[in-house]
Amino acid sequence: METNLFSPATVDIGCYRGEDVSFDFYVDPPNPSGGIGSWQPGFSISRYKQDKTGALIRIGNPLVDVACEISDPVVGTFSASLASSDFFNDDGSPTALVPGTYLWDTWRLVDGSRRVLQSGLFVVLPNARYG
Repeated sequence: METNLFSPATVDIGCYRGEDVSFDFYVDPPNPSGGIGSWQPGFSISRYKQDKTGALIRIGNPLVDVACEISDPVVGTFSASLASSDFFNDDGSPTALVPGTYLWDTWRLVDGSRRVLQSGLFVVLPNARYG
């Protein structure tokens, strides 16, 4: 999935609980001073609430917080991956990321602080059916 990170719109994404997924993002236009090679992008999924204006507000620490891999620094592409282990503990019990709707965002570190690039709702669907 490609997403324009500087679009004013939010994008809703999701997956089935327990599947391995990768989400691809790109910055358009990339940073004019040489792309995004010096960035440290990340991807987070958190619980949220909606305020009186309709804005989505993160609640607590992220349930999932992963570093992204830069695919092409000049073009401005990077990806975030979730493994089935992000949904289940080693004993098979579910993690806090159970089926439901959450807030996701991509971000980069700027002077030690996170700057959100884009966000939206992240839907975790019940287990995928196999067979």
